[in-house]
Amino acid sequence: MNQRLTTDRITLTLSVEGNRMPLTFFIRTTEDLQKLLRAIEEAQLGEASHAQWEIDADRIQIAASVNGVSMDDLESIVNDAYQSLKATDAQDDAGIPRTVDDQGKRLTRTIINRAKRTVPVTVEALGQEPIYIDAGPVQQGRPPSSHQVSQGLNAWGSVDGELDVISVRRRPYFVIYEHASRNRIRCLFPDDWMDKVKNLLGYRVIVEGNLHYRSNGSVSALAQPTAINAVSSPVRSIAEFRGALPGISGELSSAEYVRQLRTREHSG
Repeated sequence: MNQRLTTDRITLTLSVEGNRMPLTFFIRTTEDLQKLLRAIEEAQLGEASHAQWEIDADRIQIAASVNGVSMDDLESIVNDAYQSLKATDAQDDAGIPRTVDDQGKRLTRTIINRAKRTVPVTVEALGQEPIYIDAGPVQQGRPPSSHQVSQGLNAWGSVDGELDVISVRRRPYFVIYEHASRNRIRCLFPDDWMDKVKNLLGYRVIVEGNLHYRSNGSVSALAQPTAINAVSSPVRSIAEFRGALPGISGELSSAEYVRQLRTREHSG
């Protein structure tokens, strides 16, 4: 959804999927984000901070209302904070904006490392794809293990499961419970998919898109979906699969029943 059309505020949000956010994590990360945004604002505009940064308490959502700073400037400040978090999570120092100084880099590393030590976090900003930060051990000064390398893996693929929940808060998404495993997957979707998604609520579907994997190999989220289709009912009757029905062999043993089917002595 286009937040510029629905609100006069620019937001940067950190949320925890399926977990309650620890109070200490909430307090410390909120303080660090506010410091980071103020530092970026001063670096961009060359003067003391004027933006009014508000906090939404049900998740870490830093919201900036226009207060002596233009909407375009606010969007640029939040975008630089988002890019700094994204680049730091990817260990890409070159991707950190020039408006983020050494103190800002330390704040960003602190936020990312705290999330990896505590809870899986989703970072969202206006017009940007979400960043998924998985919780896991952070070991400074050591080469990453194969377990750590697997964290944050993204790949194009598909998921198969029941479409169970639809939410239009902030960014529209639906939840799929994978067939067989019942693993819960959060799937973002574009506004123009709303009708087709509502029509598939409660059905088993296959969705294709960019999959994000947890460190244990299970899928946690799907973004940039390219297709969604209902799974068709089987076209063959179970009765066609001889041997799958209890008692079908009658008084014959399983071996004798199969032998007669193969030699056509028994028609089933």
